Amino acid sequence: MFSSIKKLSLLFFITFYLTGQVDYNSQIQPIFDNSCSGCHGNSGGLNLSSYSSLIEGGNSGSVIEPGDHANSYLWQRVDDGSMPPGNNPDLSTDQINLIAQWIDEGALETPASNDVVITFQVDLTYQTVSDSGIHIAGSFQGWDPSASECVLLGDNIYATTFTLTPGDYHEYKFINGNAWGLDESVQRNITVPDIDTILDPVYFDDYVDVGGDSVFVTFN
Repeated sequence: MFSSIKKLSLLFFITFYLTGQVDYNSQIQPIFDNSCSGCHGNSGGLNLSSYSSLIEGGNSGSVIEPGDHANSYLWQRVDDGSMPPGNNPDLSTDQINLIAQWIDEGALETPASNDVVITFQVDLTYQTVSDSGIHIAGSFQGWDPSASECVLLGDNIYATTFTLTPGDYHEYKFINGNAWGLDESVQRNITVPDIDTILDPVYFDDYVDVGGDSVFVTFN
C-alpha cells in the first residue's frame, strides 16, 4: 500500500513538471463530455456539462474540494469505478490521475499564470540623485522614462519590481530622473528566470555590481 502511494505521488510529480498545469476546458471537460454526459447532463442533479455547473455541485452539495483530490467526491467516484455507472467503460488511469492533478492545482477553469516577480536594483552612491527620482525604462514597460519609479531601500540603493514571463528577453536602463537624456549610457538586458528573483544591485551607468566584481548583465 505504501509503495503504491509513493508511486502515485511520483506520477503526479512527473506529470506536473512534464505537462504543466492542467487546462480544464481542453483536458478535463472532454473527459466528462465523452464519458459522463449521459447521466450528468442538463436533466438535473449533478451537471458535468460545464465548469460552472460542476463547481456548483449536485443535490447533495459540492463534489470538488480544490487542492484536495482525495477528499473530492467526484474523484472518489471515478477512482472506485462508480462513475461512469453500469456497463459504461471506466475512466483510464491517466484520465483519473489528470482529474486528480487538476483538483490538486486548485480546480481552476484556466491555468494560473506562471509569471514571476523580478526585482531590479541600482546603486546611486557615486551619483547626485535627481529631484525627480530614479526610474527604470525597458521593453517590459514600453520604454517610458517616467512611468516606473524606483524606491529607496537604503544605502543609496533603489529598487522596483515587475511581474514578467519566464523565458522572455528584455532590455532596460536606469534613469537618474524621469526623462531621456538622464538615462545611463549602458544597455542592460535580462532573460527572465523561472522563479521570483531579486537581481544584485548594479552601479548606475556601470557594468559592475555593488560587490565590485565585473558581471555580465544577461541573467539566466
